[in-house]
Amino acid sequence: FFGKRIHDFFTGRPNAWPMWAFSNHDVVRLATRWARFGASQDALAKQAGTLLLSFQGSICLWQGDELGQTDTALSFDELTDPQGINFWPEPVGRDNTRTPMVWDDSVNAGFSRGNGKPWLPVKAPQLARNVKSQLGVHGSVLETYRSMIAWRKANRVLLTGDTVFHDLPEPILAFTRGGQLLCVFNLSPDARTVTITGTATLTGPSLAADLHGQTLRLGPNAAAILTVTGDITLTA
Repeated sequence: FFGKRIHDFFTGRPNAWPMWAFSNHDVVRLATRWARFGASQDALAKQAGTLLLSFQGSICLWQGDELGQTDTALSFDELTDPQGINFWPEPVGRDNTRTPMVWDDSVNAGFSRGNGKPWLPVKAPQLARNVKSQLGVHGSVLETYRSMIAWRKANRVLLTGDTVFHDLPEPILAFTRGGQLLCVFNLSPDARTVTITGTATLTGPSLAADLHGQTLRLGPNAAAILTVTGDITLTA
């Protein structure tokens, strides 16, 4: 799915400048929408961020995705979205993804002061995933995003380098950026291996990935960013 969408975009609009987003204020959060593809909520969220930030073009993040945030379960009385109210109980409302940004685990998640009632409530499952609890914690979803954003800023090839896809079977997605960086993703909750013929070295912020000779071992929801020299071929 990802490979086809990205490939089709650059094939059909080779001179266009894309803006990529996995979530926004109108759709189910990625951690909820793609939960079945994740070995864990954190593993899925970290891989999604690394994948998104490896794309050519501009990147748009929906608040909370950098925490691995999920949609909020709301009762009818808690809804504010006319679409959700009018079509209740059909799951077409958008309030579930529009709850406040969770800064800490205090009342109203640090989004508003005092005991006032915000436009939408923050509930316990979402309160547990807050900025304060993840900031500076190595391996957290937030720090994974911060690391990848910093690495992207320092490596311009991730912003402007062309994208060349490698023909591999699902669930492996692999592409080379600007002829310099190889990005490989295991989009499943099961371990996989990929054989790389050529010169490649793990270099960027990778997740659950190890390179042994020509064998790239990918754990569940793994992400690997490698520096490559010359021509390479991949088999899986």
